[in-house]
Amino acid sequence: MKRVTPVLLLALTAFAQTGKQPATNHDAATSQQDTTDFVRDLRGARAQQSGPAFGFASNTFAVTGAAGKTVRFSAWIKTENVRDGYAGLWWRVDGPGEGIDRPQLAFDNSQWRFIDGKPDTGNGIVRGATGTTPWTLYELELPVGTTASSINFGVLLTGTGTAWVDAMKVEFDGEPYSNPQADFDFESPKTKGFIVGCGGTTICTGYNYKVGIDNTVSYSGHQSLKMQFVGDEAAQKSCGWPEPLKTNPENLNFADGAVGTAPKGWLVPQRFSQVPIYEAINVPAEQCHGSQQCVTVHSLQRDPTSLTFLYQDVDVTQHRGQTLIYRAFVRVDPGQKSVARLLVRLHRKDCSTAFRDDMGDHPITSGDWAVYKIRAPIAKDAYHMEFGVQLIGQGAAWIDQSSMEYYP
Repeated sequence: MKRVTPVLLLALTAFAQTGKQPATNHDAATSQQDTTDFVRDLRGARAQQSGPAFGFASNTFAVTGAAGKTVRFSAWIKTENVRDGYAGLWWRVDGPGEGIDRPQLAFDNSQWRFIDGKPDTGNGIVRGATGTTPWTLYELELPVGTTASSINFGVLLTGTGTAWVDAMKVEFDGEPYSNPQADFDFESPKTKGFIVGCGGTTICTGYNYKVGIDNTVSYSGHQSLKMQFVGDEAAQKSCGWPEPLKTNPENLNFADGAVGTAPKGWLVPQRFSQVPIYEAINVPAEQCHGSQQCVTVHSLQRDPTSLTFLYQDVDVTQHRGQTLIYRAFVRVDPGQKSVARLLVRLHRKDCSTAFRDDMGDHPITSGDWAVYKIRAPIAKDAYHMEFGVQLIGQGAAWIDQSSMEYYP
């Protein structure tokens, strides 16, 4: 009985603690930003302290038929050498409102548990799997308030080690939930219906976790979901970008994929939080600059200190010695004091930076559509390119008609 809903929202929640992401070797500017770490509780309080990183699988669905009921979420979990953390379930129910303004009605991540913003029984006690354990059934139960507007749920691994998850089940007042578009038994070739790792990548390079399908271990059927800590050494060896790199960018015009889903080929890391606090989704023509659809990146929590980056990684070997012109139409939400910037970074095989431009001296702050561009000379020893649009702090940015041109 495997079921999951299509992913429309990437939002775990703030844990009671969040911390800095381990720095990669991208460049000194990024590493300097990553030195900002803080604790954030579920009501937004802050203090100076670090928390653990994590690997995750995230899902969401509409609350139709669930509001006013009690949810029971369960899955079988097996672990190997999980230390300094745990593997467990998480569930979040948000109330009415838009984005970061929605109140959190209920939350449980197998350690921190809140109902209507107040600590509930079991809060602060790890109820997930630690160490090396056989297949064990884990469950959590939460109320879905009558004013609920969205539900987000999934599994996570904090600390080191490996965890496998299988045979998920969701019930509302004892009635099983099902959706043919998703797979709770993980028997599909990919994690159908789930966002995994970091912004949908198979290797969460910033957090040093690998999340995906394992066809060698299962509780039932032939496959399971595997979450594995791969460590700093693996991340440094790859310089923080995936290998092998794709040779050409994907979906520059954001035409692929349905409205309300994540833009195909694009990634959204979560820079300063141990949990995702941004999402990127395709939006319809009325929000775009002449296209049938474009993309928006927006914050899910009120946090002016964080940032995210809608980006792609590409091999630029074929364009060495040429000049790239990267363009995109962009507008932001001035009511939220949003700030956006185009960004292009070029790296050599040894991880050193060959070029960087992030519009640092002229960021995008206007609510009107305008075209912006970066001119990037590609060094003769350049190997990796990272390009896209940054959103700094809270609010939203819309991106349309991005393009790339190469000149001798």
